[in-house]
Amino acid sequence: AWEAMQRYEPELWSSAQYADCLKSLGFDLRIATDFTADYRHFIIRAWKEFIDRPELHHLRSSQASPVIDEVERGVRTIAALESGALKFFYFVALGGRRRGPTMS
Repeated sequence: AWEAMQRYEPELWSSAQYADCLKSLGFDLRIATDFTADYRHFIIRAWKEFIDRPELHHLRSSQASPVIDEVERGVRTIAALESGALKFFYFVALGGRRRGPTMS
Protein backbone atom coordinates (compact mmCIF):
# COMPACT_ATOMS: atom_id res chain seq x y z
CA ALA A 1 0.00 0.00 0.00
CA TRP A 2 2.87 2.41 0.77
CA GLU A 3 4.62 1.67 -2.50
CA ALA A 4 1.44 2.23 -4.52
CA MET A 5 1.13 5.78 -3.08
CA GLN A 6 4.59 6.90 -4.23
CA ARG A 7 4.88 9.33 -7.12
CA TYR A 8 7.78 7.32 -8.52
CA GLU A 9 8.41 3.60 -8.19
CA PRO A 10 10.79 3.22 -5.25
CA GLU A 11 13.94 1.16 -5.62
CA LEU A 12 14.68 0.22 -2.04
CA TRP A 13 17.82 -1.46 -0.80
CA SER A 14 18.55 -3.10 2.51
CA SER A 15 20.87 -1.28 4.90
CA ALA A 16 23.55 -3.88 4.10
CA GLN A 17 23.26 -3.09 0.38
CA TYR A 18 23.67 0.65 1.06
CA ALA A 19 26.67 -0.02 3.32
CA ASP A 20 28.28 -2.33 0.73
CA CYS A 21 27.71 0.25 -2.01
CA LEU A 22 29.27 3.05 0.03
CA LYS A 23 32.27 0.87 0.88
CA SER A 24 32.69 -0.24 -2.75
CA LEU A 25 32.87 3.44 -3.73
CA GLY A 26 35.75 3.91 -1.31
CA PHE A 27 33.83 5.54 1.53
CA ASP A 28 34.81 4.91 5.13
CA LEU A 29 31.44 4.09 6.67
CA ARG A 30 31.46 5.52 10.19
CA ILE A 31 27.80 5.31 11.21
CA ALA A 32 24.91 3.15 10.03
CA THR A 33 22.01 3.59 12.42
CA ASP A 34 18.40 2.49 12.18
CA PHE A 35 16.35 5.65 12.80
CA THR A 36 13.01 4.06 11.92
CA ALA A 37 11.36 4.73 15.29
CA ASP A 38 12.63 8.32 15.36
CA TYR A 39 11.43 8.93 11.81
CA ARG A 40 7.99 7.53 12.67
CA HIS A 41 7.78 9.93 15.64
CA PHE A 42 8.93 12.81 13.40
CA ILE A 43 6.10 12.14 10.92
CA ILE A 44 3.49 11.96 13.68
CA ARG A 45 4.77 15.13 15.37
CA ALA A 46 4.85 17.03 12.07
CA TRP A 47 1.25 16.05 11.29
CA LYS A 48 0.11 16.97 14.79
CA GLU A 49 1.71 20.41 14.48
CA PHE A 50 0.12 20.86 11.06
CA ILE A 51 -3.34 19.80 12.24
CA ASP A 52 -3.11 22.15 15.23
CA ARG A 53 -2.72 25.18 12.93
CA PRO A 54 -5.90 27.31 13.06
CA GLU A 55 -5.82 28.18 9.35
CA LEU A 56 -6.24 24.49 8.49
CA HIS A 57 -9.81 24.65 9.77
CA HIS A 58 -10.66 27.21 7.10
CA LEU A 59 -9.54 25.27 4.01
CA ARG A 60 -11.77 25.32 0.99
CA SER A 61 -12.79 21.94 -0.40
CA SER A 62 -10.48 22.40 -3.40
CA GLN A 63 -7.57 22.81 -0.99
CA ALA A 64 -8.55 19.87 1.20
CA SER A 65 -8.04 17.14 -1.39
CA PRO A 66 -4.22 17.45 -1.62
CA VAL A 67 -4.02 17.60 2.18
CA ILE A 68 -6.09 14.41 2.47
CA ASP A 69 -3.80 12.72 -0.09
CA GLU A 70 -0.75 13.65 2.00
CA VAL A 71 -2.43 12.42 5.18
CA GLU A 72 -3.06 9.07 3.50
CA ARG A 73 0.55 8.92 2.30
CA GLY A 74 1.72 9.67 5.86
CA VAL A 75 -0.55 7.01 7.37
CA ARG A 76 0.70 4.41 4.89
CA THR A 77 4.30 5.39 5.56
CA ILE A 78 3.76 4.97 9.30
CA ALA A 79 2.11 1.58 8.72
CA ALA A 80 5.03 0.44 6.53
CA LEU A 81 7.52 1.58 9.18
CA GLU A 82 5.60 -0.15 11.98
CA SER A 83 5.33 -3.40 10.00
CA GLY A 84 9.08 -3.48 9.38
CA ALA A 85 8.57 -3.47 5.59
CA LEU A 86 10.17 -0.01 5.42
CA LYS A 87 13.18 1.19 7.41
CA PHE A 88 14.82 4.58 7.74
CA PHE A 89 18.61 4.49 8.13
CA TYR A 90 21.14 7.23 8.81
CA PHE A 91 24.58 6.81 7.25
CA VAL A 92 27.73 8.83 7.78
CA ALA A 93 30.62 8.06 5.45
CA LEU A 94 33.86 9.87 4.73
CA GLY A 95 36.00 9.99 1.62
CA GLY A 96 35.05 8.15 -1.48
CA ARG A 97 36.63 7.91 -4.87
CA ARG A 98 37.41 11.19 -6.54
CA ARG A 99 35.78 11.75 -9.88
CA GLY A 100 37.06 13.93 -12.67
CA PRO A 101 40.55 14.79 -13.91
CA THR A 102 43.58 14.10 -11.78
CA MET A 103 46.90 15.93 -11.86
CA SER A 104 50.14 14.05 -12.38
